[in-house]
Amino acid sequence: MKKLLIAGTLIAVVFIFSACNRIQYEEYIPEIAVLPPVYETAVTALPYAAPEPEPTPEPESLPDYDDSLLPLTELWTGEIRKESGIASARHGISFAVKDDGSLWGWGFNEDGRLGDGTTENRHYPVHIMDDVLMVATAGFATFVIRTDGSLWGWDTDTTMESRVGFADAGYSLTPVYIMSDVKYVSLNSHVMAITNDETLWGWGTNRIGQLGIGNTEYGYYPVRIMSNVAAVSAGYAYTMAITTDGVLYGWGNNRNGQLGIGFGGSALYPVRVMDYVIQVSTGVTGLMSVNATHTMAIRADNSLWGWGCARNGQLGSRTNRTTVYPIRIMDDVESVAVGRSSTFVILPDDSLWGFGLETSTSEPVWLMDNVNAVATGLTVTYSWNEYHHTLVATNDGVLWAWGSNQFGQLGDGTTEFRETPVRIVDGVMTIQR
Repeated sequence: MKKLLIAGTLIAVVFIFSACNRIQYEEYIPEIAVLPPVYETAVTALPYAAPEPEPTPEPESLPDYDDSLLPLTELWTGEIRKESGIASARHGISFAVKDDGSLWGWGFNEDGRLGDGTTENRHYPVHIMDDVLMVATAGFATFVIRTDGSLWGWDTDTTMESRVGFADAGYSLTPVYIMSDVKYVSLNSHVMAITNDETLWGWGTNRIGQLGIGNTEYGYYPVRIMSNVAAVSAGYAYTMAITTDGVLYGWGNNRNGQLGIGFGGSALYPVRVMDYVIQVSTGVTGLMSVNATHTMAIRADNSLWGWGCARNGQLGSRTNRTTVYPIRIMDDVESVAVGRSSTFVILPDDSLWGFGLETSTSEPVWLMDNVNAVATGLTVTYSWNEYHHTLVATNDGVLWAWGSNQFGQLGDGTTEFRETPVRIVDGVMTIQR
């Protein structure tokens, strides 16, 4: 009986932790070619392109001129969209950049993660620093790019090596200068930064190859990954990057198919995923769901594609079936932001739609109008409970928030959960789309 009980327990554990690994293939896609090491040279083109949707039958009479009927080669303009960076939220904290370049933060701060030099929780926005262009946070670690192109960061996670880019920097309660000539940064347990010459640099945790340098050694200093990079998104133990010619590459953890290259182990080098991509957003995860990650991308025709875990409907495919290759989700999407098991999209009319865990649906649901940018955060408490909150900047520069608020991460002066958006601060920086 004891042997049967132990065996039954093991089977149950395996079933729970492989919920998102029961892959159902959506369509046949030819084998993806794997790139050789490219972290010292420019990326070269490979003879692979993602499959196109079925062609539209020619009507009896020609309609008015419609760009949506053109092939992607004709729609390609060279424009690459990045996640806004005007607001960022994760692990019980929130940040926002105001239109005067000042950075403000609030929420959990007992370990100093807000970077204000204190260890006091903040229920209202407090001033952190000035001359800021963008902010990105992973909770314990936060990075900002200033108006002079310098990259600054702080990291308060004492359970792992520091991510600020210097081996001797260690625990930091205030911003530390890292490098110059940076125009974009994204981070999770590792950091990815694009410099003005479109070179991608990476450092930090590399246990599953998320740095893309061909090994799993920790990166204490910025290491050159690849050239000609226009956008990057650092997911949980994996990375997705778009080159200047619109080619999407992925590397790192692929246990849940989040790279979009088929089911398998990690990729230690960049692998080509699909072409004509103009924006990509990667998933974050919590302690209880280390494989519940997914990836979303927008192509040149503004079509939205998704792949990876769909257990909570976060792909928006109207099912909870995981896919390891890109599948088309919806059309006419202007911007996308991925959180923990949730996805938010902004349409051309500036309406915000969501699907996944936060909206409890596997198909897009309208949330609000007049939206300029969105950021979603995950909080994991010491009891391993997971909570979520969302920040939204509207076109008039007002920052709104809703969701979990046990540490004051909404910034409304309370610790009350908010089911609907509450107004937090005015004068937030907006982006031109």
